[in-house]
Amino acid sequence: MAAREVPAPPPAGTKVIGRGAGRAAAGLIRMIWPYCLIILLWQCWLVLDDVPALIAPSPLQTLAGTVTGFAQYLPDLLTTLMVIGTGLGLGMLLGITVASLSWFSPMLSGVLTPLTILLNTLPSIALIPIVASIFGYTLYTIIVIAALISYFPAFVLTRSGLDSIPPGAADLLHVLGAGKRRHYLHVALPAAVPNIITALRISAMLSVVGALTAEWLLGTRGLGYRLAKAQQIMDTDQAWQVSLIGVVLSLVIFGIASGLERKVSMKFR
Repeated sequence: MAAREVPAPPPAGTKVIGRGAGRAAAGLIRMIWPYCLIILLWQCWLVLDDVPALIAPSPLQTLAGTVTGFAQYLPDLLTTLMVIGTGLGLGMLLGITVASLSWFSPMLSGVLTPLTILLNTLPSIALIPIVASIFGYTLYTIIVIAALISYFPAFVLTRSGLDSIPPGAADLLHVLGAGKRRHYLHVALPAAVPNIITALRISAMLSVVGALTAEWLLGTRGLGYRLAKAQQIMDTDQAWQVSLIGVVLSLVIFGIASGLERKVSMKFR
């Protein structure tokens, strides 16, 4: 009786590659299924309510128009990115600086903290005309708005992080004769880094909203201005396409900031 042939085992590493591909596919599905659900609900709404294209175009129509007409939106997208980046950077720098000053001086803390809270209570819509009356109706006003909106999370979280030093560290530095400046540089500021990165993630999204709102109200360039212009001339397709670009921009910025936060949190854990 002839011996039955035994199939050769799969090459080494095949199972590992298969498992890695499966995990990657599962991760991709988890990431995109909410957006697919939104697109499906969008299309169902149009079909079930018989919404005319003049009011709301279909998802495929909006996506196709965005892709084919992306070149005309690129200058406005770059302007908005510049505003967001500059405003976010200035807001984070201002928030960290003011939080550090209030940490060094209780007297400054008693002055700066109430002013910061008062500034945060003002809605951005009400804040824009005030800032515009000071800086004029220019691109600088939009940058200032994005910076002011980014400032509050940076201040609050940095101040909280500066106070969350490891137990006993302050006593040890005091015994060693270290001054408050060394205390700040070697203990307080490193302890505040995870909070600062969290503030960056929160402020990034707020700066996007602030920049688009300010551009929509008083801008002459940018995605917000393009959206306002499309609404004025009742160009529904362009309005939805600009809105789609704004949503994608927000998701990308949020994803980058969240990834940076995870990496920093792992290092400081």
